[in-house]
Amino acid sequence: MIPLILCLCLLPGASSTQAQPRPKKLIATGWDSPTTTQYHRDLAAMETLPLDGTTLWVQAQGEDLPPSLNTTPFRTAFSRQHWQRAWFNQALADLRAVRGKPSRLTDNFLRVDADPGDVDWFDDEGWHEIADHFRLAAWIAREGGLKSIVFDPEPYT
Repeated sequence: MIPLILCLCLLPGASSTQAQPRPKKLIATGWDSPTTTQYHRDLAAMETLPLDGTTLWVQAQGEDLPPSLNTTPFRTAFSRQHWQRAWFNQALADLRAVRGKPSRLTDNFLRVDADPGDVDWFDDEGWHEIADHFRLAAWIAREGGLKSIVFDPEPYT
């Protein structure tokens, strides 16, 4: 036990000098998070709030959207429904239009919820679609200049 403790103490970065703590950030999130369209439209007003960032809902748009698709499909990312990148072109355009403009809201995240889900634990095809939804979310976040994804696994239904 003592050799292990000694090894841990000798590791680089384990010295008594401590790194500067990161500044705390206030990020707004909740059921009332803005869509990318609202964020684009209302950025000036949102910048007056005492926030460092927010979570954003991404909407799907297109004439070929299935009627069963939620218009904010990342609320139901654990579905077996196939999504197309083209459905998110407007959301991506909204994010690109404000990229680099926020002076205060600089730490924004794409919000992804798990619930409700329609994929069984042993449904490989369904899990393939879920993984694809997360790939799509990561692509939108990167291309739209967001910090990352916020995943909410809470079961609401």
